[in-house]
Amino acid sequence: MFILTVSGDYAVPVTCRLADGNTNDDPAHIPTWDALCELTGRSDFLYVADCKAASEEAMGHIHRGGGRFVT
Repeated sequence: MFILTVSGDYAVPVTCRLADGNTNDDPAHIPTWDALCELTGRSDFLYVADCKAASEEAMGHIHRGGGRFVT
């Protein structure tokens, strides 16, 4: 699985990482969001993700961290 994060302005690649091909992508959003917070030094950006981020765990983690999300 190739996990690519791009910026909202012109889709500039920001981070990427690889996981095994048979990895469940549901839990991938929490470490991705955490890495973006660490990289940017903030948590108030808008995290846009596919339906796999629409889990209670992922949305709760982002919300508790002060983030915003659309899924």
